Amino acid sequence: MEERPTWQVDPCPEWCAGAHTENDHVDDRVHRSEGIAVPAVIRSKRLGSTRVEFDEEAGDVEVGISRTDGQRETWLYVGSGPGREIELSLDTASRVLRTARHEVKRARG
Repeated sequence: MEERPTWQVDPCPEWCAGAHTENDHVDDRVHRSEGIAVPAVIRSKRLGSTRVEFDEEAGDVEVGISRTDGQRETWLYVGSGPGREIELSLDTASRVLRTARHEVKRARG
């Protein structure tokens, strides 16, 4: 069994993929799952010269979970790069997923 760093309060949850070390920066003391890449078509908008314009690109959206060591709340991460991410509490993520399923079903008729 690998010994925990002295700063680590909680044992790693079963989903934690981290290799925590004694020298981890305080901001990196987080239990994180392996991110799962989901192929996606991502639309972004920008202000054109006279109106809002949209760009679509194929890419991946990463989905994963994390919890700061010593904290109780676990978060769902969804993102496609720096500045293009969101983290939701698990309760919020459940509500968003339920609503998204409803909206997709409604849009498809």
